[in-house]
Amino acid sequence: MATHTLLNKTIDTNKWTRYILVGLTVFLIFLGKARAPWLLFDLLFLISFVYVCFSQTLTQNLINIGIMLAINFGFMFAQLYMFGLSPLALFRFYYNIRFIFILYFFAQLIKNEEIDIKKVLYHLYVIGCVQFFLNIPFIVREYLAEPWNIDEHNGLFGNGSSHATGIFWLFLINYGLLRDKFKLLTISLIFISIFLSSLTDNKFFYLGLVVSVGIYMFKNPRLIFQTITLATLTVVVVVVCYNAIADFQIFVDKVIFRSFDLYLNSDNEEKAERSRILEYILQSRQSYAFGQGLGIVSHIFDIDGKRINILEHISMNEAFIQIYETGIANMLVLVITFAVTFSLFWEKNRGIVITVMSLLIIAMFYYSRFITDPRQIFFFALIVICYAQPDFIEKKKKQKLVRRNPGMYREFQHS
Repeated sequence: MATHTLLNKTIDTNKWTRYILVGLTVFLIFLGKARAPWLLFDLLFLISFVYVCFSQTLTQNLINIGIMLAINFGFMFAQLYMFGLSPLALFRFYYNIRFIFILYFFAQLIKNEEIDIKKVLYHLYVIGCVQFFLNIPFIVREYLAEPWNIDEHNGLFGNGSSHATGIFWLFLINYGLLRDKFKLLTISLIFISIFLSSLTDNKFFYLGLVVSVGIYMFKNPRLIFQTITLATLTVVVVVVCYNAIADFQIFVDKVIFRSFDLYLNSDNEEKAERSRILEYILQSRQSYAFGQGLGIVSHIFDIDGKRINILEHISMNEAFIQIYETGIANMLVLVITFAVTFSLFWEKNRGIVITVMSLLIIAMFYYSRFITDPRQIFFFALIVICYAQPDFIEKKKKQKLVRRNPGMYREFQHS
């Protein structure tokens, strides 16, 4: 505890963490094509590692994380014993666990009130909204220039960043819904992001949006009718435009219906590719043991794994990479480790949170390169932190009572 106090006197944790988070977010959303800002995650890891090692007393949370990390290290040593030591294997393992330390660090800062997380999230939200609207013409211009190269249209986020882009947009939307203050802005973000997601071929964004709006309606049942009405009007407008505007009809057929075909048509080539890759991976007995070796299909710091081209797009998502390189058991241990770490942001119902987070992380693993691209897990963590704040949703009933009948409110206080 003395070391913890000394650290607080030496370093203004709140101020420097806020600077790092805001600066990191600015780099990631405005300089998406540059990879140098990603090194800031390594700086965060170093700060987190020092914090965990030198500023913490032994707590049950730290013991739980230590146990999970010990299991992960056990798998790593088995990998090194079976397949040998290589720089790429060490890099891959480091990438797998570095966010465990970072997430634990932020969870402790929030729990100990060493950082004003609400102010940080507000700053990130404002900066994100500015970038969102500035980014619209860049995405539209890229789409008009190369409509066939749809996966690459992400504007300031950089080429091939549709996954990270969609998760960040979901952060902006979820923040607006939870705060319930920026209604017109939130509605604008929703409709514009739906349009932009069709230009960037960001299919998973739609599912995330449905889940986000569904949670919001569950927390605010009085808004279900308004939401259904708004959705109905939206469908009517789309149908009218589809039948009246030829260019809009071509756009819908080419972009939106293609997305439905991907998930509903079992003969779709893009969907079949994922199935073929997964089938290929699961046919190997090693996938049920220790995999083929850490880093064997990875690409880190311009270093390619020995079998990176064994099958085209085998490294298209985190699940394929983890199962092929380390096996199903190791991947599940990694998923549970992340779920336990994310649960530290909550004070209650930790068991339910771990279960839900495990399912979400598995979905994210199958969705994209969730760990390999650090922007994705970072933006995802911002959404998780929003939902973990117990008083994030404003208490509007008390405000209305004061405004309408102050006398009654004073009597209520004295009773």
